[in-house]
Amino acid sequence: MKLTKKLSLLAVAGITTVTLAGCGSQTIATFKGGSVTVQDFYDQEKRSQTAQTAVQQLLLTRVFEKQYGNLVTAKEVDSMYKSQQEGQYGNDTKAFEEALTTAGYTPATFKAYLKGNLSIQKGIESKITKTDLETAIKDAWVSFHPEVTAQIITATTQEEADSLHAAATADGADFATVAKDDSAATAQGQEVKFSSTTSESEIPTAVKEAAWKLKNGEISAVIKASSTDPQTYQTVDQFFIIKMVKQQAKGTDITKYKKELTEIAKTAKTQDAEFVKGVIADTLKKANVKITDKTFSDVLAQFAISSETSSAAK
Repeated sequence: MKLTKKLSLLAVAGITTVTLAGCGSQTIATFKGGSVTVQDFYDQEKRSQTAQTAVQQLLLTRVFEKQYGNLVTAKEVDSMYKSQQEGQYGNDTKAFEEALTTAGYTPATFKAYLKGNLSIQKGIESKITKTDLETAIKDAWVSFHPEVTAQIITATTQEEADSLHAAATADGADFATVAKDDSAATAQGQEVKFSSTTSESEIPTAVKEAAWKLKNGEISAVIKASSTDPQTYQTVDQFFIIKMVKQQAKGTDITKYKKELTEIAKTAKTQDAEFVKGVIADTLKKANVKITDKTFSDVLAQFAISSETSSAAK
């Protein structure tokens, strides 16, 4: 979450569409023969995509917080606040708070913002039925693999990877030493722990699938993994060699990993676009949301809520 970018967008949009709306007669500037009022500014800016997105976010967080805010604890808010800071600023609280200020927040108002987001998350999770969860857990079990520990060497060319592989598999070779002695190896044989839930950006799927097949002490063949550069949109190839340090077989006892699988299942369900859309639509209908300003008539259209829609509360 880019504080200085994303939060500033929401802050500016929020001020434009909410705070300034109640100060219409105030004058921003004057000039010969005229002036610019807050209302003038509001009338123009509320049509921007930024304002439309901000109003949608504001409506969703307020409606969900009204219905599900009681499910969010202060401890959860504090934990998310801490993770936001540590994710970008480590232990530098001052830098984090400066970023919040730049984005138009104080620690207190940012925590209120986080509570709104958590309310949406809690609301969606509360609609996952026992049957849905059990099905999702069984689906997750198919591709699940518990955490393993392996050493990994990464190279940028096939030629370099082949050379490293030959050196690493030679009699008496030390895997980590081979990597450290080669300046072109970008990952120097360090031990890494990962499981099937580790993100693609951290450990590519091809690498994980190869790892599951290795026994302790075994070294893989060279593994090619391709990704798309987010800046250039070009395909980037990387080459991996892994040595298994501590393998862990999945086995057949699903109950052993019930806690992990439940979290995976919940995440999968909350990322199901149709499921989430349905929960949001039902929540908005229950709240009897009415769009009274035609400028914002379509901000909830994807959930079948518009200025002409007024559903009775359930």
